[in-house]
Amino acid sequence: MSADETAIAILRDQVQNLLKAAIPDLMVNGDLNNRLSGNLHISIPNIPNTAIIARVRHQLEISTGAACSSGVVTPSHVLQAMNLSENLIEGALRIGIGKFTTKAEVAKASSVIITAVNQIYQLL
Repeated sequence: MSADETAIAILRDQVQNLLKAAIPDLMVNGDLNNRLSGNLHISIPNIPNTAIIARVRHQLEISTGAACSSGVVTPSHVLQAMNLSENLIEGALRIGIGKFTTKAEVAKASSVIITAVNQIYQLL
């Protein structure tokens, strides 16, 4: 189990690094050292998460928050408690990586998200 967690964390960090390299304003939410290996929670300032999800929903399973809050349209109470600004809360996305996620899937998911963000930037 420990080996699985380490492998998953490596993939999570690869997604994080690919996204941060292409999206300079991207913020990683939460503690970088003490977090779940399969969970990457990010915010892209000034880009609503709904705009990104609308562009990637047929290619990726991605969410705006935890599964326990699905269907809830109010801002995340957790992100509010972290004192994130409104534009970071509105741009928050949760990306899950699992035991069976591959390096190719990580690269593809990162590319899909980056493409969506770039499309949105062109509209701004």
